[in-house]
Amino acid sequence: MKLKFFLPFIFLFFYLLGYSQSGGGGLILPYEVGDKRKGIGNQEQISFISYPYDGAKIDLRDYKKRTPQLKIPDFITIIPPDLVSYDNMTVLIGWIKANGKNEESLIIWLADNYYTNEVTFYLDKRLTRNFLKDAELKRINSFDKPVKVIIKSNNNSQELWLSVPKKVARSIKLNKSKSEIINQFSVGFLAGVGFGQLTYVYDNLDKGFPTWYSVNYTEKNLGLSISYNTSHLRFSLNGLYQNVFYYTSYLNVQFDEPERRFSPSIGKFIIIDNVQVENNLDRHPTHHFQYSATIAARLFLLKGVEVQPLITVGQTVYSPGIYEGDRYEESQQFRLLPNTFFETGMRFEFISGQQKSIFIDVIYNRSQWKPKGFFESVPFENLEVENSTWKITFGYRFGF
Repeated sequence: MKLKFFLPFIFLFFYLLGYSQSGGGGLILPYEVGDKRKGIGNQEQISFISYPYDGAKIDLRDYKKRTPQLKIPDFITIIPPDLVSYDNMTVLIGWIKANGKNEESLIIWLADNYYTNEVTFYLDKRLTRNFLKDAELKRINSFDKPVKVIIKSNNNSQELWLSVPKKVARSIKLNKSKSEIINQFSVGFLAGVGFGQLTYVYDNLDKGFPTWYSVNYTEKNLGLSISYNTSHLRFSLNGLYQNVFYYTSYLNVQFDEPERRFSPSIGKFIIIDNVQVENNLDRHPTHHFQYSATIAARLFLLKGVEVQPLITVGQTVYSPGIYEGDRYEESQQFRLLPNTFFETGMRFEFISGQQKSIFIDVIYNRSQWKPKGFFESVPFENLEVENSTWKITFGYRFGF
């Protein structure tokens, strides 16, 4: 079946208006929840500090260092909500000074995609620490007006106004020793190998019989990519150098019908295929350069581990751009123009440090292959070409 390739993707690149930098768990502005309480002569602002969500046991040790006047334990255990659909959770911790200096004065909330333009909040408005039963879910966009939240604790009611500013100021800090590369650009380096096969078959109208060909090859690959990463998608532009080694090629030309003949030497009938086989008659270019664009979905399976189904479309450029159909005949040299390729596969990515990760790609590649004028050198019909490769790649990337 003749391969047909389409370029279905038009990549719209994003301008990053602001981005976050990871570091200590400092006061986060402008992501501050303001308390506009209108008590008698009392107006106070409650500031929240963000921490990565690591489970139901909330670590308060850093918060205690920042608020030494509080008498609170090192850890508080909450009953979390169902977080199956959320993959980028943050813990928000604040202090209602009017409620005293003990554990009951703490506000502990959860937020998903806290450093984006749309944040999903889990609000424990009764301060029961039971998010499964008492928490209210609010999804707030940066274009929304401030939302009023009423906290009821110690027989008191307090009003807070909650809003999400556009993008994220450069001063935002995230106390996260290992963080995903999200809402920012990244650069990746990769190396790998590939194992492929090129085959074609057609009906030779001169001889009236089929001609078919096959060759196996291996690739050694080195590449570079730059990508923009959202919380659920990765868009990247890629460049790759390939050194390709071709094994023995086989060109089979059938020139007559198979014959059944008697062999006196063995005393049996034998089948003669009437197929001429040429080994290593041709020569392929060994240096390939690929440039491509990729879109990948980001599925966070475990903490620090994600799987990315991906699709890539690009072109392969050959050096030299010549295919020698018969390396002993100068007239059998054909231009090998850039060919389109299509890839599908899976990336397994593991967080290795502050906005750094290592990854393994398993890729299936299908490529066009049609030297200019090569197949037209003989009259033919019913041409089928298949050029496919399996690749495995190891890489490293970091956000900036």
